[in-house]
Amino acid sequence: MKLAKKSNLIAGLDIGSSKICTLIAELSDENINVLGMGVSQTEGYRRGGVTSLAMLVDSIRSSVQKAEAEAQAALESVFVTTGGGPLPGMNMVGSANIKGKAREVSQDDIYDVIDVAKNFKIPDGMVILHVLPQEFTLDGQTGISDPLGMTGEQLEVRIHVLLNAATGVQNIVNAVNKSGLIVAGTVMPQVASALAVLTADEKELGAAMIDIGGGSTDIAVFLRGGPWHSESIPMGGNHFTKDTSIGLRAPLGEADRLKREHGCAHASLVTLEELLEVRSIAGNSVRLVSREMLCQIIQARAEELFGLVNERLESWGCRRELVAGAVITGGMAALEGMDVVAEQVLGMPVRVGCTAGSFELGDISSNPAYSAAAGLLIYGRNVLRGHEQKVVRPAISHGLLEKASGKMRYWFSQLMA
Repeated sequence: MKLAKKSNLIAGLDIGSSKICTLIAELSDENINVLGMGVSQTEGYRRGGVTSLAMLVDSIRSSVQKAEAEAQAALESVFVTTGGGPLPGMNMVGSANIKGKAREVSQDDIYDVIDVAKNFKIPDGMVILHVLPQEFTLDGQTGISDPLGMTGEQLEVRIHVLLNAATGVQNIVNAVNKSGLIVAGTVMPQVASALAVLTADEKELGAAMIDIGGGSTDIAVFLRGGPWHSESIPMGGNHFTKDTSIGLRAPLGEADRLKREHGCAHASLVTLEELLEVRSIAGNSVRLVSREMLCQIIQARAEELFGLVNERLESWGCRRELVAGAVITGGMAALEGMDVVAEQVLGMPVRVGCTAGSFELGDISSNPAYSAAAGLLIYGRNVLRGHEQKVVRPAISHGLLEKASGKMRYWFSQLMA
């Protein structure tokens, strides 16, 4: 059956180490109404890098086809997550004089001062994926979020820049292209997840967003409405699975099932008498182990993970400013007791973050595993409505798009028209 092409569709493709999730949504006014979702197991992608292009293409196609079938619509383009970058985010400052005779800040003035701030030597092999504003200063007046139309002599900006490995991002773009889709934008997972789970108050008062994925944990700290720190820790849900496999001497698939169905990150929350059946690695026998033992294994890794997060917060010197505490999201955030361990290790309030906002996301809004995919839809809506252009020129804000083919550039120019 041939699927229809609809003009008001938007799609997000979240490529993770354990799963690939495609969401197809329809835009109407301020709402995002999800029409279809497709989830497939990730093959050919590990620890943020492509290990087999052919296998990854097949995984992407499987996820996309499931979403298209549910939505009864065909996709042409998607916004895609790129995996956490190998370097922490960077804070930069730039200043420029207002050009107009009336000294009124124009859109070009904002572009120019952003260009000054991002004019630094990029490490070899890296590419800028996001230039995110923290605040503007106009003639000494600080804390300005949008200076457009204001009057002054000199404009200054503080930005947060997120970098990623150019070859890693390009390999993801290649995989998506080979699956038959155009990449409308490349988005770091912490940017997507923060859009989905953090409220405006949390961003203003100070909050740490912690996205626990399959292969890595991505952190983003927001203060006074903007992002100030970000980093990716190479530890995620797959490490919990491997620990369980080793500790219980069980196959990886069995360990992952036990983690998802019976896991708890705080052993004190389970009853001592509860027993679980565990298949042996050879698969020819079954034995009984206590659920408490399983949870002790998970708790040890959870404490280690949040300990590493705490070290990052300490090194950034921002703990006291995180009035709203921390928000954990991603697949592992749904595990019972993860928020309890996080609160104990981080020493601050912690909540499990699912998709926030007034748009329609159905059951997806209650599952933290889909936060990044939902955030891609929000990011895409912002792009389509021109919000991203208010700070960064379109060619800059979409990373590798400025190096795209002529056909791709033409399509994107039509999209932004």
